[in-house]
Amino acid sequence: MTHIARVSMVLALSISIGCGGDEPTTTTQDVRFVLELTAPSGASGALLFEVAGGAVSDLRPLSTSGGQIFFRDVGGSTVRVAFVSTIAAGGLLSFRPTEGAQASDYSATVLEVAGLDNSLESTSGYSLAVVRQGG
Repeated sequence: MTHIARVSMVLALSISIGCGGDEPTTTTQDVRFVLELTAPSGASGALLFEVAGGAVSDLRPLSTSGGQIFFRDVGGSTVRVAFVSTIAAGGLLSFRPTEGAQASDYSATVLEVAGLDNSLESTSGYSLAVVRQGG
């Protein structure tokens, strides 16, 4: 078989596989969950929180202003995260979950809040929800 014939056969096979089936495929790399913050009015400077319920990987800030993310596994399926940025209510971070996990499998708890002046603030009124990104 000539090189051109092999390339043509691979191309034809790739096209037929790509066109097959009506079901959209979703891989673990495609699924991301978002941590949605509910907070009192005004911005904060840092949050310390835990995410529990499964593996958490590839944490990314949703804001274009970025921020610093520090995290560590604290045992089992719990990750403690410190996020330092100018933080307001809304989408905070996204992450890649355990394969096959649902957003409802995860929970997130705010442990500490710091103001923009680095002073500790009350966590009253702060909460985090885990939702599937884009849906």
